[in-house]
Amino acid sequence: MTFEELKFIYDSVGKRKGWDFSKIRYAREPLPWYYADVVRNYLNTSSQVLDIGTGGGERFLELASNFGVGMGIDSDPTMIKITKRNIPTSFKDRVHFKEMSGEDLKFPNDTFDIVLNRHAPVYPKEIIRIMRADGIFITEQVGPKNTQNICKVFGCGPSGEYEIDPEQNVDSFIEVFKNNGCTVILHDDYNVRYWFCDLESLIFWLKGIPIPEDFNIEKHWREVNLIITEFITPKGIKTNEHRELLIVKCNEKLQ
Repeated sequence: MTFEELKFIYDSVGKRKGWDFSKIRYAREPLPWYYADVVRNYLNTSSQVLDIGTGGGERFLELASNFGVGMGIDSDPTMIKITKRNIPTSFKDRVHFKEMSGEDLKFPNDTFDIVLNRHAPVYPKEIIRIMRADGIFITEQVGPKNTQNICKVFGCGPSGEYEIDPEQNVDSFIEVFKNNGCTVILHDDYNVRYWFCDLESLIFWLKGIPIPEDFNIEKHWREVNLIITEFITPKGIKTNEHRELLIVKCNEKLQ
């Protein structure tokens, strides 16, 4: 496609608001788990829940009917402004949002029954501190092999892997949790085939996910053409989705 054709699509798809990617049309192979279903298994109507890296609260608000009181935090003030628009009136007495870093949680020790984290940085010692005894931590992380063929085109890791901080990988989280008296309930991953059903969906995703730098159509239109040429199939533009799941129980807190 020409630069002009791609630029027209780039301008027309708009920008994501919060972490809302509902504009993307996609297909993928069956999954062994869905994050929201996993989390619901650990919630009850008395649970006090913290969601770290909540974005616009999109996923957290989907779970709000299943817990008692919730707090969503994000370090980006723009995201917190979006949560104010997203929260239904019926949840405003039970679900609250604050601008806050997951690295420095402004909560007393032993505050939450459940701590959630989806695709955001994890700081285990802070999480352990603010969890109650027998508290549960659940995180789903983007795996290093996610969208590997597309990442390789854009010059991520040498084999197309995401470039992840060595301290921000699931194995490192597990070591810290275990060393601080916690038990790993589950550590799992999946890597399934995934298709962007149309070019608009691919470009919307590229605008929202910097891999490894902010996407700019003037700079990257040749890479988009390469992706179209190499990976187009009858089902759409083929790639893969890699996710890791970790569930930890805080049995005891070592001093």
